[in-house]
Amino acid sequence: MRPAFISLAPPGFVVTHPMHIHLMDFQVIDRRTLDVSGFDFGVGGTKTPLKLGAALPVAPEESGRKDTIGVAQNSIVTVAGRYSAGSGRYMYHCHILDHEDEGMMRPLSVMPPAVLDIHRKMATMQAAMPLAWPGGPG
Repeated sequence: MRPAFISLAPPGFVVTHPMHIHLMDFQVIDRRTLDVSGFDFGVGGTKTPLKLGAALPVAPEESGRKDTIGVAQNSIVTVAGRYSAGSGRYMYHCHILDHEDEGMMRPLSVMPPAVLDIHRKMATMQAAMPLAWPGGPG
């Protein structure tokens, strides 16, 4: 699995989020800057797509297996690892408690390939279904 952490911050706001994934040791495989000029912090969305910037070096202390990694503002960090318990429900969060309490703690579901395939097929079928039909609800 290769999750990525993205940190966006308005100009002048400096923060590094210590991001942690429960029950997963991972390695940093890529760290890059992000051009956030297309992001509107007032509405919390993009006006134009974000652009990947330059690759950043992985510090020596960040090499090897970790369970927490620092994610600086306006950057993306991609990690690779395996969940110790295989499929199931997990959590990822920022280790700054105020951030965790304000929404930077999120669930993550890992499904076996066969279940994931069924999930994708059901999502495709639901997307193809009409929202309303003559004489029906809606």
